[in-house]
Parts: sequence; C-alpha cells; structure tokens
Amino acid sequence: MKELLGFIVLTGPLFLIVLWVPLCVVFVILLGRRSNKKLTFLKTMGGGVIFLITLALPFSDEIAGRIYFNHLCETEAGPKVYQTIVLPTEYWDDAGKPKFIKSNGDIDRDLIGDEIKEERELFDFITYLGIKKYRSMLKNTSNEMVGENIDFFLTRGWVIRNFTTGDSSRTCNKAKGKEFWHNYYNSLFEPAYIQE
Repeated sequence: MKELLGFIVLTGPLFLIVLWVPLCVVFVILLGRRSNKKLTFLKTMGGGVIFLITLALPFSDEIAGRIYFNHLCETEAGPKVYQTIVLPTEYWDDAGKPKFIKSNGDIDRDLIGDEIKEERELFDFITYLGIKKYRSMLKNTSNEMVGENIDFFLTRGWVIRNFTTGDSSRTCNKAKGKEFWHNYYNSLFEPAYIQE
C-alpha cells in the first residue's frame, strides 16, 4: 500500500499533464467550431497558438519565475560592501592577514567582539512567482550597515509546489565555500595604520 501511495505522489504532475492536454485539445476544437469555416489556414494556426497558450497556462508562473530568478541572480545576488571597519593592529598578524577570520571562513566572534553584528532576514520578494529574498546584513557599532550578502530562493511554480513532495527550491548559491566567506569578511575590515 505504501508503494502505491508513493507512486501516486511521485507521478502527480504526470497525471495533471495527462488530464490537461486532452482538455486543451477539446477547448481548441470547441473554439474552432465557432469560428468562420472559410479561413482554414488561419483557423489551424490560431488553434495551434491557443492550444500552446492553454497548455502553458498552469506552468506560466514556473517559466516566468525561473526567468526572473536567473535575472535576479545575475544582477542583484552576491556580496556588497558599503564601507569598511578600521580595526587596531592587534587584529592582524605580521603578514597583514586578519586573525579574526577562522580557517573555515567564519568570523571568530570571541576575538572580534562587538565590532560587528549580523542580522538576517528572509521574506517573500515576489509571491506569485515563488521568489524569496535572503539578506545577511553586517552592521558596525553605530548600527550602520557596512555590508550585506543577498541571495534569492525560487520555490518553483504552483504545480510543482502542490503536486510533488520534498523541497524543490533553488538558490543563486553564490555564497559558497570557505574562500568566498574569507574574502567577503576580509573586504569589510582594514587595519589602522599608525602614522609616524
């Protein structure tokens, strides 16, 4: 019984397509019967266009969402540095590398203290298209934003969200790996040079 239920859940989108295609064909045939009988070529072309439009209608949010999501990933996602925080020389080693960034790319909160605080927010960016925006904001002691990392999540179209199991969301995935975080955090700070 569990196998049968699993099969039904996994093939849910397929059943939707199998039912939707005949409905689209019937819709086009009914519209074709109402049109002028003399214009056969135009009737055939118009029927084909109407068929494609009605066939794509349930998936239009998926198509538009993916196109706009890719645009957002290319134009808005990624790290942004608005200003740097100047730290005394004890935060830097002799080679000028920061002591407060761990080998895995994270900030050593014990060493950096209150020099920087992080705030995160996730909110619906475009609800109809299933796009969410994630912001990781870094603020200095004056509560001014010094940098942020922006990412977007695509939770897919309503057909996939409602007829499949599991998480089918995607992310821009630009913030990947310890090297990315090391470079990002390093770009937010600079050493205070002593003037002689």
